[in-house]
Amino acid sequence: MKFGDTPIDEATGAILAHSWRASGVNFSKGRVLSGEDVEKLKAAGVSSIVAARLDPDEDRKS
Repeated sequence: MKFGDTPIDEATGAILAHSWRASGVNFSKGRVLSGEDVEKLKAAGVSSIVAARLDPDEDRKS
């Protein structure tokens, strides 16, 4: 698993590490960000987030 700052342009599919609430966006930690989620964050002025990405051989349910 990779964890850390993630540029918003690379955040689709990332797992949000912390809840994010501002500018009408309300996402809970653990959310897997969709392309639509990323667009909402961009519209709110977000340039990066703290997120996790699973390695290809990891199972999300583990």
